[in-house]
Amino acid sequence: TKRERCQGKRTMDINSTLLAQSNDVREDGNKISDESLYQGCAFSPDGLCVLTSTTGDSKLRLYNTITGNPDHVVETTNWKTALCSQGGDTVRSYAWYPHMNSTNPASCCFLATCRDQPIHLFDAYTGSIRATYRPYNGLDEMESPTVVQFTADGQRIFAGGFRTDRCIHIFDLAYPGRDSTILRMGKTRRSSDGQKGLVSAIQGTPDGRVFCVGTYAPGSIYVYDDRTGEQPNGTILNGVCVVGHGRSHSRKKRRFAVVEEDGDQQQSTHKKDDSNKDDATSIFRQARVKWFQSRAQSGITQLKFPSS
Repeated sequence: TKRERCQGKRTMDINSTLLAQSNDVREDGNKISDESLYQGCAFSPDGLCVLTSTTGDSKLRLYNTITGNPDHVVETTNWKTALCSQGGDTVRSYAWYPHMNSTNPASCCFLATCRDQPIHLFDAYTGSIRATYRPYNGLDEMESPTVVQFTADGQRIFAGGFRTDRCIHIFDLAYPGRDSTILRMGKTRRSSDGQKGLVSAIQGTPDGRVFCVGTYAPGSIYVYDDRTGEQPNGTILNGVCVVGHGRSHSRKKRRFAVVEEDGDQQQSTHKKDDSNKDDATSIFRQARVKWFQSRAQSGITQLKFPSS
């Protein structure tokens, strides 16, 4: 019941203990900067490190994970940066190598992309740049993405969120440079087909079978099949829309997965959505679809699949 959930939440809050608190982002060595704010955080796959970035100095910061010991009191204000890498400009996205293990230095690395900068692969031990990946647009100009992400096997890099075109660049981790496979999310930038909005989140399933792409302006979530292997350059992706809301779609049509109820497919809210019935049947329950719709109105900021 709702009362039991509230009681469980209060119990969890009471039993939780602050292990560490980082406040080493300072100005002039004393005053904490109001501009240097933390932009999210990500645990390493082995759980021994925490990666984050700060806005004021455009730095990538790595902290060693603090483990709790009930036998002694932990100094909560003495959590300092273990490694710092300069991003060059505002950090937009970062991601750990999925098979990172601190006992194997070769696997200790992470991706990061900054404004007006290429994609860099950083060494998590030294902070230096191991490799650089440069996405180029149709005008042969290097364009920085909004989001980067590894595939589950760690062999490819997905980059999306470009200003000039609706596309996803896929790089081979072993081949740095500008060579990439471009998968398009529509025929042209302004065409009515495919997924709309600026790509803001990319996440694949642990088994590598499918991957999801989230956007904002308008917000939407699409699921794409990744079992076809390497696709020709310029392939137009054909995905299933889980949910989509936005100002440009609110008066025209709603884009969401069609759900089956009692053997009969539920009628969509617009005739233009009828073509998606065969491809998007029984993916999510109706209640879950409505929940996604209410959360995706302003855009998608993060996507995550459970590990099991």
